[in-house]
Amino acid sequence: NNDGYNDEFKIYHNCLITNFKLKIFNRWGENIFQSEDLNSSWNGTYNGQLAPVGLYVWMMEYETAGVDGQPEKRLDKGEVALIR
Repeated sequence: NNDGYNDEFKIYHNCLITNFKLKIFNRWGENIFQSEDLNSSWNGTYNGQLAPVGLYVWMMEYETAGVDGQPEKRLDKGEVALIR
């Protein structure tokens, strides 16, 4: 609702991340947002229009240092609720 609070979905991190990819899918599995920029965020739109209120699945692929210091591939996923 553009009030400055929770207006965008963004990834926050506290470690070095490389090879970052974020994707957001609608309930039909259509990829509606993707970025390889760790500082990017999704503002709840799709093709320049407001996306429908509901649950969206997000998936983040990235690499970070493992316990041995070597790059380790990771995959995190979850849901984000879009409300207005």
